[in-house]
Amino acid sequence: MWRSFRKYFHKVHPGRGIATIPSRSELYQTSFHWLYNDKAQHDIRHVPFDVSALMNIACASVQAQSCTSVIKIAEGCFNKIFRLVFDNEKTIIARIPSARMFGESGISWITASEVATMQYARNINIRTPVVLSWAKDHANPVCSPYMILEDIPGIPLNEEWYEPSTRGTPVGNLLTALANYVGKMHLPPLQAIGSIYFRKDIPPSLARPLFPSSYKGVLDPENQLCIGPIAQQMWWRVYHDEPQLNRGPFDTIEDYFLAAINIERRAVERHSEELSSLKYTRTSASELPGINNLLDKVESLAPYLCRLLTHGYSHPQRLLQPVLDHPDLRAANIIIPSSNGQSNEARMHNPTLIDWQGAAVLPLACQYEVPDVALFNPSIFVNDEPLFRVPWTRTQPAFPDNLAQMSEKEQEAVCAEHRLVCRHIYWINTFKQSPEYVYLDNHPVQGYLSLLVQTILRVCADGPFYLRSALVEIMENWQEADFSAGELESHERDVERQKRYNHHSTWLHSRLRCDMEGSVQVEDWEYAVSELEKAREEWDEPSCGGPFPFVDGAWAQFLR
Repeated sequence: MWRSFRKYFHKVHPGRGIATIPSRSELYQTSFHWLYNDKAQHDIRHVPFDVSALMNIACASVQAQSCTSVIKIAEGCFNKIFRLVFDNEKTIIARIPSARMFGESGISWITASEVATMQYARNINIRTPVVLSWAKDHANPVCSPYMILEDIPGIPLNEEWYEPSTRGTPVGNLLTALANYVGKMHLPPLQAIGSIYFRKDIPPSLARPLFPSSYKGVLDPENQLCIGPIAQQMWWRVYHDEPQLNRGPFDTIEDYFLAAINIERRAVERHSEELSSLKYTRTSASELPGINNLLDKVESLAPYLCRLLTHGYSHPQRLLQPVLDHPDLRAANIIIPSSNGQSNEARMHNPTLIDWQGAAVLPLACQYEVPDVALFNPSIFVNDEPLFRVPWTRTQPAFPDNLAQMSEKEQEAVCAEHRLVCRHIYWINTFKQSPEYVYLDNHPVQGYLSLLVQTILRVCADGPFYLRSALVEIMENWQEADFSAGELESHERDVERQKRYNHHSTWLHSRLRCDMEGSVQVEDWEYAVSELEKAREEWDEPSCGGPFPFVDGAWAQFLR
């Protein structure tokens, strides 16, 4: 649960090419259904836009006379992705964001920052698509923010990454290439905490230099780029969307944390004034005072964060240096060349990174993580003990002694799990020559601290449990966040209840073939609906640790 909240994209099966038609509602409606909160989920993703205007702008971008088809190729929580094909056989990718996900004005900042960040990524020799045209708000012929990007030849890595045949040298080549990209992002010292923008796109009062004055690099030769406010959705979403709120840029990590605390305090005030707004959250009205108390504890911790993150390290300023990182380094956001006779070893050397939406410049100590593409989370035989763990020696674990006695299906699952844990270990070992990464990998609470701002900014939406859990873990290593014995006993009971609830909820998602918010693919809809009522009748609230999750008005991550 401590991993970052990221975009969940569904691949849409192509095949319904749409000729040049002025508007087509199926293009701006989502193709999925939800087992609960269905209307609200559709409403927030409903994005009308002028299809003809988008095609005309795209035609001009590739010197075409006409667009012959528009095909929706993917959609997720934050965006719809289209491939446009033209009469000159060129293709481009168009992306239309679900602007309501980003509060009143957030999408303008987030779009502007993403375009600038992609330019900076290319400046530091990271392969990423060229933006051909874009608009950050609705005041344009498309009547929606949009981005038109070059269509990178190849396939998303997730089409091959989890196949049994993807192993050995090709995997090492890919992970090494990605690690080199991370090194390029983490090496140049940036000036402030925030996000990257073109200077022309933000007010001068909010623009800080991209680099410190002492830096002599040439990564922004025309001085076009700067650091501005943080362009992450959680800083701008509903109940965080008031324009006067401080979102940076920030000079210190303490300022960064305090700003998040103040934004969430304001959310508590707004929810207290309108209790019906707690719909779609895990927070009750009676818990709002307790959330303020937790925010007070975080505020008391803020002055000590630098020491907590850098204690015992010989070069603490390196850990606090603001650096860029890709916001969602998962297999679906990595493009590799199609095979076309090329060896797998060669194909993995030069991946292209897509989807920079929400990229931020944060202290290295807050950016460090094993990315999703290399992450190992035990998923089989976990009712007893996980079959594999990441050993502290960071060496490849042995297969179980009874592997030969397992069924063919069990052997396949064990081998898949082993491949994933080896990738995780390979990633960590790639950075073992850099002392700052070794230090952060062994830091007892770095994982909690790196996600603490995110947890703060979602405490009203997700309930107090996760923020309290983070503070309890931090307190075990630092005595500044105090809890009484009674609070700790109550929390331990909540931990046991939450474990039961997470276990039964995960099983329910698997049974109904849906994601964590109840989203179901079209082909599974009838089956899921038929199973839903059976599951509801079988759900026992005391033993399952909480109420049945699939009811209208229940928690939904992207509705609050």
